[in-house]
Amino acid sequence: MKRTLIFLCGGVLLSAAASCSVDSATPVPSDPRVQMEFTAGAPGTRTAISSDNSVIWSEGDAISIFDGTGNNRFDISDGYGTASAKFTGAAAETDKYYALYPYSADADLEGTTLHATLPAIQYAEENTFETGLNPSVAIADASRNLTFHNVAGILKISLSGSSVDGRSISEIQIKPEAGNMAGPYTVAMDEATPAATAASSGSPVGVQLKSRDGGAMSGTDFYLVLLPGTYQNVELTVICTDGSYMTGTSGTFTITAGEVNTTTVDLSDATANDQGLYGLYQAGIDIEIGGKTYTPEDLVNTFTKVIHITSNNAESTNLTSPGVYFIDPDVTITNDGTRGWNKIMLIGNDPSVRTKVNMSSYIAVNNADGQFVCYNMEFTDSRSSGSYMFTSNFDGGYESVVFDNCKFSLLAGSSLISVSSPKSGSTARYINNTTIVDSEISLPEYTRLVNGDAKNNPCRTVSFTATVSEGTSLLDGVTVNSVTIRNNSIYCNSGLVNGYQLFFTTSNAECTVRSLSIENNSIVNLLPRTDGLISTYTVSSLDMRNNIFWTESMEDVNYMIVRCYGAYPAGEICKDNLAFATDAGNDFVTFQGNNGWSGADNVIVTSESPFADMNYTDGIFTVKPEYASYGAQR
Repeated sequence: MKRTLIFLCGGVLLSAAASCSVDSATPVPSDPRVQMEFTAGAPGTRTAISSDNSVIWSEGDAISIFDGTGNNRFDISDGYGTASAKFTGAAAETDKYYALYPYSADADLEGTTLHATLPAIQYAEENTFETGLNPSVAIADASRNLTFHNVAGILKISLSGSSVDGRSISEIQIKPEAGNMAGPYTVAMDEATPAATAASSGSPVGVQLKSRDGGAMSGTDFYLVLLPGTYQNVELTVICTDGSYMTGTSGTFTITAGEVNTTTVDLSDATANDQGLYGLYQAGIDIEIGGKTYTPEDLVNTFTKVIHITSNNAESTNLTSPGVYFIDPDVTITNDGTRGWNKIMLIGNDPSVRTKVNMSSYIAVNNADGQFVCYNMEFTDSRSSGSYMFTSNFDGGYESVVFDNCKFSLLAGSSLISVSSPKSGSTARYINNTTIVDSEISLPEYTRLVNGDAKNNPCRTVSFTATVSEGTSLLDGVTVNSVTIRNNSIYCNSGLVNGYQLFFTTSNAECTVRSLSIENNSIVNLLPRTDGLISTYTVSSLDMRNNIFWTESMEDVNYMIVRCYGAYPAGEICKDNLAFATDAGNDFVTFQGNNGWSGADNVIVTSESPFADMNYTDGIFTVKPEYASYGAQR
């Protein structure tokens, strides 16, 4: 049901001044940068919003300091929960510093123009906006003082009291008729009052707000961070956990940097929906899977057709033709052949229950522009044996494989995704973009290593191997665009897997991974292979943080997390990774030979288990409050 919404603009001004000073510096050997400490002294560079719309700093906050030679990360070291905080890091000495909150490894300063990106997918936090999201900038004078300014605006959406009873909100979407509310932006840092300017694009860009675990968002007030601009015919969609929804359209409203704009939504007239996610598709509502937003038009244009499967039939046992398949939970998909799957999207239609797939054979994907996307599905391997659940039989790079909110029950000694070169031929096989998020991967007890030697099949989450002949590999010169493994529980459901790898490419294959992101995973009772939990040749960019490596026992060896046989990454993020073992063996180290970059933190080894509860049946490992930012968020 469409409604006209009124946005209250000319909103409340956020306090936007922050004063910083730099303490004495200590040189770092073999590094042109020096240690510095910045003090941010007023509410403006937000981490959380308080009841009076002022902004305070939070634990984990970080800022980018640009010194004319690079983008340097400075982490909060004191002042959590207050309007004044200290940040420490290293930068080159200069008479002028530029700053960006939050820290962004991809941000760049070109002259006095800042280039950064505001995420289009944002995660709700009760009574505030997402920590580390609302951008602010500062410029330092010769005396090294900083004044921060908010460069984006806030939209506050409140639910009216009478409409909230019995309803929970799972997602909010906002989209303009034209313009970009999020995405790449620039800031002219030399302006008196800097503000973000959206980069132009062919299609309008909106914002989605959701919870991190895919369930209900807490509270009745929700905050979205938007790029400044005047937007017309803005459509707002609110989706409830019971499947009901409402949409409304505004006339014109303006988002101003540093201001909070408000609107109220009454859900009493929300449209009922008993068709699950397929019903939302029919209503013209977007769906987000694996960090990418698909409009209904995208689904048809990319995958050719959209089908709702409501009962077991021939179509549900032979999903080989391109299409988007919304599958009800009482339907069981059966894969009984190794035929190649090209452009296929499988969606479990009921958000509260995963639709099951019975794997009586592995699934092979093919085609250079192929996409295999799965959301809210549960895969069980019913074979007596097998080396992998998914592979590619296309000579070259299959474009993308995405698993979001899925569960996998693997065989002993089996990998989730394993792609190898053909027995004959001269072309390597690999997947250009692999995304595994918000999922559970269960493995039975298995020993890959016997007395330190490999005796059995490898257990891996993602593996690209290639034929090697006379020292030359088919993967030589290949660049894999991205591998993202985020917010997953990956665990042995009974006992221990000895010799596990999260990501692997043939060691002497000169292959480059452009972007490798390993974030907020709980990896339980999976001992890494001696050549590393992650073993590859070259990684250009690594983002590895807030993971938990937990095991009941260790052998008397050092366990490596990352080993690169070619070039290690020169920067990005490596911090807050936690390791625990009930019986202490030797140690966990982040990089083989400690080859990490300056500022990359080693694994934190703790003698206290970070988990308050460990549910091996469902793959849910609940952390203690003091470890809330670590591991899979459920």
